[in-house]
Amino acid sequence: SGAVFALAGYLLAGNVASTWVLDRIGVSGRAVFGLFVLVAAAVTLATAAPGIALVAHFTGLLVGLLAGRLRLLRVRR
Repeated sequence: SGAVFALAGYLLAGNVASTWVLDRIGVSGRAVFGLFVLVAAAVTLATAAPGIALVAHFTGLLVGLLAGRLRLLRVRR
């Protein structure tokens, strides 16, 4: 489930609209990281239930958001 959250985070942060918004408002790298931590914590708490791997969800989403922002999976032609 952590991998699914990582893919969702990548799709959320790596799309054209998110990139455009974050670039336009000109937030610093630290602010983006803080925003991603808050988003990961909020989503993790919203999906919390007994028997759920909360650390995996939080870590997966945070790593996915960071990878999406850095466009690590971008294919160059």
